[in-house]
Amino acid sequence: MTSKAEALIKLAAETFELTESEQKLLRAVAAGKKADFSDGNEALNDLSTADKWSAERHLRASLVVWLCADKAAGEYLTHRGIRIIGAQIIEGELDLQDAYLEFPLILNRCIFLEPIQLTRAKLKVLNLAGSHVATQRKGSTPTALAINATGLQVESGVFLCNGFHATGSISLLGATIGGNLDCYKGCFDGQNGDALNAQSTEIKGSVLLSDDFHATGRVSLSSATIGGNLDCKHGTFEHAGSKEYALTAMNIDVEGSMFLSEGFKSMGGVKINGATIGGDLECTNGIFGHSMYGKYVLLAGNIEVKGSMFLDKEFKAIGGVFLSNSTIGKDLVCNNATFEYPTRFILPPEMVTGNGSLFVEGVFHEKTLILIAVNIEVKGSVHLCEGFNAKGGVNLSGANIDGSLQCSGGTFEHSLHENYALQASGMRVRRTVFMGSGFKALGIVLLSETVIGGSLQCGGGAFKHPQAQEHALIAQAMEVRGSMHLSEGFNVIGRISLNGTVIGGNLQCHRGTFEHAKNHGNTLNAPNIKVGGSVHFSKGFKSVGQVFLNGAIIGGDLNCKNCDFEWSGMGDFTLCAQDIEVKGNITFDEGFKAIGGVLLYGSTIGGILLCSGKIELPETKFYAL
Repeated sequence: MTSKAEALIKLAAETFELTESEQKLLRAVAAGKKADFSDGNEALNDLSTADKWSAERHLRASLVVWLCADKAAGEYLTHRGIRIIGAQIIEGELDLQDAYLEFPLILNRCIFLEPIQLTRAKLKVLNLAGSHVATQRKGSTPTALAINATGLQVESGVFLCNGFHATGSISLLGATIGGNLDCYKGCFDGQNGDALNAQSTEIKGSVLLSDDFHATGRVSLSSATIGGNLDCKHGTFEHAGSKEYALTAMNIDVEGSMFLSEGFKSMGGVKINGATIGGDLECTNGIFGHSMYGKYVLLAGNIEVKGSMFLDKEFKAIGGVFLSNSTIGKDLVCNNATFEYPTRFILPPEMVTGNGSLFVEGVFHEKTLILIAVNIEVKGSVHLCEGFNAKGGVNLSGANIDGSLQCSGGTFEHSLHENYALQASGMRVRRTVFMGSGFKALGIVLLSETVIGGSLQCGGGAFKHPQAQEHALIAQAMEVRGSMHLSEGFNVIGRISLNGTVIGGNLQCHRGTFEHAKNHGNTLNAPNIKVGGSVHFSKGFKSVGQVFLNGAIIGGDLNCKNCDFEWSGMGDFTLCAQDIEVKGNITFDEGFKAIGGVLLYGSTIGGILLCSGKIELPETKFYAL
């Protein structure tokens, strides 16, 4: 009786003049075994030495296609399918376009000299782990696609991993994958085009572009649906020499979490506008760079993250981060993170100067916003503290934060004239804003029309404008329902403007230092301010420049004990409090000292006015009180 293997060989011989290696394949698949063509000398199994492989390791692509697609041949295959290891697929493309395979297709550590066609194919499993796929033979016309799997349907998983290498683009456009898309330790070289196009794919499991995954060219997952996680930990995404982003995942829907973290690197930017993420967006210890002149290295506007977003623990952005109009279900954490613009960047060819230079020395970090989160909604707290470092402006204007805004220990630097280190006008914070111990701002901090449900804690914070006569803190028409603390080591070099601000508790300035460039007016400008509690300029408070409180309403006391008001060289008065209303007492005693006049003209005092301090006049024309 003829064996199953012999019958399959006889059937194949009707179409092919079979080689020994091809007969070996047919015997293995008929027996449900793997066809292993690996060499006993492990050094010769290195795919980079494939040009030295003997004919004993060669399989014609046409035979493999016949074995997959011929109905009569399929009768001889087992449920284990086709399993080939260490072979070189020669003489044409592996063309399985529109094929329907009811068995697994596994080709590990194989060499494909020409592209693989899987358009609209239906498979149980596609496993190309460890294999190399090229776009053309040597000397032939180049082909853009290494694997064309547009519209592919796979019942289980797709494995392009563990040493898989593609020279040319891979298209999974519109594919449906029942398990994981596993590309860990894969190398995708898009040859100046797309490395991986998986737009509009439906993946029931997770996508793994991790563990030394390396893409040269764009990876696109836009409009994809992922049932598990998108894991890019330790992945490298590079799109040099192009305006394109290295990783695009616009309008992606990820039921689990997205990991661009733990050694993740991008050179070319990441674009995930409109993404929906069911878990966390974790960029911890990720490096986001841009190889070109493009502005943003992370473009994530209008995203929805149901968990937290982490840009922390040595996260580094060398370019702008854009989060405007996004919603974060828990916290936004940016502790121990660096945001900066490159001082050296590459221009596109159309912008190359006449001398042919591709490199330009720049200072974009001084001119441009580095973190933009306008109208962001955060259900938890925002942490820009404990090692946060921004060399460029941070914009939280219109943000809605249900928890606290934590900036203590953070550095905000935007040093050019009229540039904002932190811009947060119209922000709503349900709890407390912390800009206290360790907080440093070089440039303007803007909090105008902000509403803070708790306190504004700036004790120990440092606010500095590089030109000391300009504003360091602008908080006009701000509402603070708790107290405002500019105290306990608070230091400002430049002006503070609190015009029309409403403070529900106290304005605490004890042990605060307010400095201003000489001959340039006031350090604290707070006309028409309303304070529900008391105002304290005490316990070592010092102002070098005028304090201006005209029209203020103070529900408690105006306390000026053990403090120094020093004339700035401009105007007659060092403390202007004309037409103020104080429902408690006004005290200028116990170490009060003013160099310059004190103006209380037209004021209303509900309690007593106690003046036992010292007023010195720099010029005899001044009024003392």
